[in-house]
Amino acid sequence: MIFTGQIQQGEGAFAPYRSIPVPVPRGVRELRVSYEVQAGSILDIGLADPRFSEFPAREGFRGWSGSARRSIRVAADGATPGYLPGEIQPGEWTVILGLAEVGPEGGRYRIEVTLETGSGSAVQQREWSDRSLGPAGWYPGDLQSHTHYSDARGSLRDLVQAAADRNLAFLAVTDHNTTSHHREIADYEGDMLLIPGEEITTYHGHANIWGLKQWIDFRLRSEGDVHTVCALAHEQGALMSVNHPKHIPGCIGCDWDLPWPEKLDAAEVWQGPWVMRNWESLERCDRLLREGRRFTLLGGSDRHQPGYPDLDPAELQAGTPTTWVYADELSVSGILAGITRGRVCVSESPHGPCIDLSVGSAEMGSEYTGSFPAMAAAEVTGAKGQILRWIGPNGVIREQSVPSDPWRDVLLVKEPAGFIRCETAAPDSRQELNRLMERAPELVTGRVRDFFTEAASYPYIRALSNPVFFSSTRKKNRSSEG
Repeated sequence: MIFTGQIQQGEGAFAPYRSIPVPVPRGVRELRVSYEVQAGSILDIGLADPRFSEFPAREGFRGWSGSARRSIRVAADGATPGYLPGEIQPGEWTVILGLAEVGPEGGRYRIEVTLETGSGSAVQQREWSDRSLGPAGWYPGDLQSHTHYSDARGSLRDLVQAAADRNLAFLAVTDHNTTSHHREIADYEGDMLLIPGEEITTYHGHANIWGLKQWIDFRLRSEGDVHTVCALAHEQGALMSVNHPKHIPGCIGCDWDLPWPEKLDAAEVWQGPWVMRNWESLERCDRLLREGRRFTLLGGSDRHQPGYPDLDPAELQAGTPTTWVYADELSVSGILAGITRGRVCVSESPHGPCIDLSVGSAEMGSEYTGSFPAMAAAEVTGAKGQILRWIGPNGVIREQSVPSDPWRDVLLVKEPAGFIRCETAAPDSRQELNRLMERAPELVTGRVRDFFTEAASYPYIRALSNPVFFSSTRKKNRSSEG
């Protein structure tokens, strides 16, 4: 079967998706789809079976590969990475086209669907289960990573081995708009904790969902549907985090142009090397904190694993940055509970530095409800010679050099003022950027070259704490950034 069509620039407006119905008779054991797109346009592709419905669909989604593949296979006994194997039900299947980028002349497409008949043994569907790999303590991990189940070349095994080489304790695997990698996670029995995730990848922003059991629909029809996505995540006991809320030229849909859900759990203030414009993400989240919003600040490498061994500079590998979570146990539920609690620090690498902040008996992520003045304490490790910066709603409160490792600094908080947090920074941003260019020349390419010039105007951050909040200035959560 051949399906052809023309996409017009601007088609679909907010929700740029086109559905191509494909009739499938009884007796089919394998379905193959290949497609071509007119030069100058980018069309993503996915597939669904007859159980599929309008947003928010809960059943029938069989996979998504974005624009990473030109052909896909789904059968009872196997499927292309990114897709779910299983019975080929008779009825109307759907090829989903995502109109990622359409040129001024429009975009012609040609889709070829091939059906193979016969019988085949169905692959057993497996679901991941939680397990504990360690007691209470601080654990280093990476909360955003990708494999060949979406748009990376490397396998899940490649990614896990590379993360183990960097001494990470946990790894969230968040392939784009698919949960097909969860089946392999269910079979994994190694020493690293794997957190099953899905990166909700829209053309208006990306968000991670961690700890989900069932796929969550990404095809938002309006801005308000982002609240539905958050509610669907919480329905499953999963968490939702806004990803990289910053402008990266040439990255389709990467900036967050959607409302910030009222019950958002976290936000990725640091993605990849600090020089990748992470100061913008941090500034946006600080602005929300000033408005009275409360969520956990964290990081993720967004590593698209190339294979193993990983020969790229450490600044590009899993664990850059590293998110440190204090958890009651090393398990999926333990790490997610730790993120919710907010005793979380983000550092430039698995080697630190790290900050643990408290005000009186209130830990990071919690609310101080005692009297004032109050004593705030920052426990800093791995930061000798760096600058410790205390940050509040009005900006920098105090800066001073870290004289030893470990080091404890205290600050008298005279009155409540929304929140307080800490960060460590290199003493000289320009010098640090020059060192980075020498260490990892692969970073100084294309559009990233311009980021180095911009980065020199900002502190070169090495670690971030989460805030401690103050009760008397608490405001109601808002559904938009304002």
